[in-house]
Amino acid sequence: MKFLRLFFRYLPRYKGKLALYVLFTFLGALFSVFSFTAIIPILNVLFDIPDAGIELASLADASSLKEVFKALGNNMMFYLQQQIQSKGASHVLLMSCLFWVGMTILKNCLTYTSSLFRAPIRHGIYRDMREELFTKIIHLPVDFFASAYKGDVMSRITSDIIEVAAGIKKAFNLLIKDAINILIPLITLLTISWKLTVVTLLMLPAYLWAFNKVALIVQRHTLRAQNLMGTNVSHFDQMMNGLRLIKSSAIENRVRADFIRQNEETRHQYVIRNWIADLSYPLSEIFMTSVAAVILWIGGNTVISGASTLGGAVFIYFLVVFISMVSPVMSATDAFFGIRQSIACIERLEFVLNVDTSKEESIPSSTDAMHIDSISVEDVSFGYNQDTPVLTEANLHIEGPGRYAIVGQSGIGKTTLIDLLFRFHDVTSGEIRINGDDIRGINLADLRKSISYVNQDTFLFNDTILYNITLGDTMLNLCDVESICQAIGIHDFIQSLPKGYLTVVGDQGVCLSCGQKQCIAIARALVRRNSVLILDEATSGLDGHTEEKVLKGIESIRGKSTILIISHRLSAIKDVDKIFVLKAGRTVAEGDHRTSI
Repeated sequence: MKFLRLFFRYLPRYKGKLALYVLFTFLGALFSVFSFTAIIPILNVLFDIPDAGIELASLADASSLKEVFKALGNNMMFYLQQQIQSKGASHVLLMSCLFWVGMTILKNCLTYTSSLFRAPIRHGIYRDMREELFTKIIHLPVDFFASAYKGDVMSRITSDIIEVAAGIKKAFNLLIKDAINILIPLITLLTISWKLTVVTLLMLPAYLWAFNKVALIVQRHTLRAQNLMGTNVSHFDQMMNGLRLIKSSAIENRVRADFIRQNEETRHQYVIRNWIADLSYPLSEIFMTSVAAVILWIGGNTVISGASTLGGAVFIYFLVVFISMVSPVMSATDAFFGIRQSIACIERLEFVLNVDTSKEESIPSSTDAMHIDSISVEDVSFGYNQDTPVLTEANLHIEGPGRYAIVGQSGIGKTTLIDLLFRFHDVTSGEIRINGDDIRGINLADLRKSISYVNQDTFLFNDTILYNITLGDTMLNLCDVESICQAIGIHDFIQSLPKGYLTVVGDQGVCLSCGQKQCIAIARALVRRNSVLILDEATSGLDGHTEEKVLKGIESIRGKSTILIISHRLSAIKDVDKIFVLKAGRTVAEGDHRTSI
């Protein structure tokens, strides 16, 4: 049911193409069955089966669908006899063969046409899934990753979504193509001989029971395998992010051994999953062959004894139509196993999709950033868990414009306080107010875009320096960026690079030094020209001379704005108007540089 809900969640967007796909698939299956009727005259001609005494039947006299089909078959044999008598058996054999080929060509043209409508639907659904998942992840709250491995989340949006996409492809086959290609022949079989068809269907429940048991085992092993794959991706993520530590600590062999053990366990689970899943085709073939043998034995005996109303040629036609169901039945079996595998992956995707992101999905109410005159922290308490509070009734008041600083030992809650200001988390108790209003009542997007922030963990996109400063904002031009970079003294350094501002910095700015990355991050914050700038250890990677130059540049650009500095470096906070000292999660002192330090 989970898979069907996901499948039909996206399908309505493509109902026009879906209707055409169903239509051409239906016509293809119909002509496939119809093409097999050429077997009857071919057999009659080859084995010289007598059809003397056949007279033309009136369709108007038929009182049921069965009698209509019987009359059509009778009339076909009547005209066949006439053609044999007038033009000879060889001519009829040639015409029957050409009819068979023509019907097969027409059937395949219809089937190919149906695939032209199927591909846009299927890949459209893949695209919609990826877009929804990306949108969901970009709106995930920051604290989501406190309890989830980034690598495991990456695995869910890569390998898991590939498995689900494969399941959707097989669902198309099962619910539409295979269903039609089984239903049309089944109706034909019921029309020819309902008794033989019922015998066929009586063998179905035992097969479905065994088949479902195997499919459930496949689903269980798929879930285990995908969870292990998530752990593998986490290993890769940690290895790449911690490569310098691994090499400097000379623990490559230990890390490699841990990964090999985990990787082997993953391989083992996938092997078991595939061994069981590969039973689908053998089970289907054994079942269909067994049913065909039963039909041949029962039906053949009735034809031999003369107890059946079916002629030999019609009985062979019955068998051919039944055999035409073998391929779609085996395809449906494989599709069912694939869907079971996808269900396990859907459960992992739902872990991400079901996270409440309503708070994060706000739309800016204005294109302009709001002007912030004051920030007040009033008796704020917060902890990442109930047993360990980080902030306890913290208080501070910032009235702009001015320069302010928050100092305290590491782990005392300085960065946490900034996270609360951006509402990456919500306070446990107390209030944070901007311009006198509780930030929980302010549009979240408006709040965040009105504060420029440079944190201690500098992140750069694998893109140009220009993009990393403007973040793709088309309202900012190169002149704006150059004036900012000149003010903080990094313009000459950027121009010395091979492509200047169009130089690609590599993954997370790997081509730049720590200090250079911090300078670009500072330029990124300054170019937005917000009324509040927060610098969280933003100059820790700079030497004293460069730091002084950057801070003077910031001062010249900011003008009458509010700057909040979080730093352990006295050089960064010596000229501030007020310092707030945090200790044990509380504000224990405030004043100027001389009185506080």
